[in-house]
Amino acid sequence: MVLCRDAGVLGRDLSEAVEGLLSQRIAGLRRYQVRNRYQIPPLRSSQLTDLRRWLSDLRDLFSAAGLPLLHPQRRMNRRTRRRACREQRGANGHPKVQASGSPETAAARDRSVAGTVRAVRTGYRTDVPAGCGTSGNARVYDLSDRELVARAVVEGDWVVIEAGALARRSEVRWNQTCLTAKRRRLVTEGLLRPLRRRPHLLKLRAPIAVSSLMNAARLLRGDNAHDRVWQRVR
Repeated sequence: MVLCRDAGVLGRDLSEAVEGLLSQRIAGLRRYQVRNRYQIPPLRSSQLTDLRRWLSDLRDLFSAAGLPLLHPQRRMNRRTRRRACREQRGANGHPKVQASGSPETAAARDRSVAGTVRAVRTGYRTDVPAGCGTSGNARVYDLSDRELVARAVVEGDWVVIEAGALARRSEVRWNQTCLTAKRRRLVTEGLLRPLRRRPHLLKLRAPIAVSSLMNAARLLRGDNAHDRVWQRVR
């Protein structure tokens, strides 16, 4: 998460541009695997100048935090490569088991703020539990943006978009590839269908569970929206 103290400077276009440029640079250096690819929206020359300056500052910040995200990977000679292989192996010559790859650690890493494992990590689910959102602990959110109208329910580890939600049929050119694929899959499976009188809108025919409110907003709007577009009503 990157925050800016100057109000009104890091707007929506620049925020998406920072995401896009970081993902492109990190993926290009091949130090880490980037799961989602972002595209950079059209910017003015002054915005491009700010973007380059911020990228330089972020590189120093990442380095100070011990994350060489924007530094090229150092090439290892044969001797250094053999030493690295020995360090990765145990005393008996077998590869060490990485703690971060254990099921317990993976589950803990995927825990939400409430301390429960999320029902959906990626994609979506249609097997929403009956009565989800009816308890007193459920939180209800509404999204209303011009023609878009939707309701989402958060209860425990479930984030559910209720049936009848409206979504944009089109999406921004720099939309995340995973979200674009998810929207197309929903259309193919008949869960999102165009309205007859308003074909530029899609209607959700059944409730679906997603990973977060932010993911729900981006899925319906077809852009890189924040979860702040949702308004809590209960």
